[in-house]
Amino acid sequence: MEIEAKLKLGEIIINGLTILEAIPVEVLHDVLGKPDRIDAGAPAPAGHRNNQIHVYDSLGFYFYEHHFTTLATAMVFVFWPEEQTYSFTPTHAFKGRLVVAGYEVPAEVTERDMAQNTKL
Repeated sequence: MEIEAKLKLGEIIINGLTILEAIPVEVLHDVLGKPDRIDAGAPAPAGHRNNQIHVYDSLGFYFYEHHFTTLATAMVFVFWPEEQTYSFTPTHAFKGRLVVAGYEVPAEVTERDMAQNTKL
């Protein structure tokens, strides 16, 4: 499976699913399948819960599940996993198509490329 994500102001379309606001994690699981793992970080204080991070190692992608609302609140596409040292870093680089404000993001993108080529 590959991910196709299109991002523009106020909207994300991921594998055909239009997202306008935080959504239940099960909706993303239905579209992307179950994650390879869920990282909860360090133990939370008694009576509390940490954000859960749903990691898709083979796709180079993860999303956050908010600790209180349990909704998916952020998505991260990892192009260079070797540069991240988090326990939730995917084992592989992002595999898929990412379009940000009309600009198809290549794997070797720089911040300058993004600034010059997106239509925000």
